[in-house]
Amino acid sequence: MDAKRKRNKVSAGADGKVQTAGVEEARTKLPEILRAANNEGVVTIVTKRGKPYAAVVPVWQVLREAPSLSDLRGSADGCFGDAAAFVNGLRDERPEAVPVYDRSAHPAAPS
Repeated sequence: MDAKRKRNKVSAGADGKVQTAGVEEARTKLPEILRAANNEGVVTIVTKRGKPYAAVVPVWQVLREAPSLSDLRGSADGCFGDAAAFVNGLRDERPEAVPVYDRSAHPAAPS
């Protein structure tokens, strides 16, 4: 089997097919690669000098695996210390620097 055929070998993946293509081949066949990803769920690994460089994956696969914002809620707890205490400390140090919201300046704002 020559190097080019070996590189383009299609193998079964978890959600469909996985194929590889060199950078130049991916550039010339991009519309086909995109169509295959969208219509058939084919994942294409783009290689550069024989090493994985990038991947073209179906967008639904990425969206399915991406966490929602509600999944991320609380994930940064403790990373920044007590943010409320920090802000209150800044307000205590320089109360003149804290803008005061004037509701009369915005009559349409809810009370």
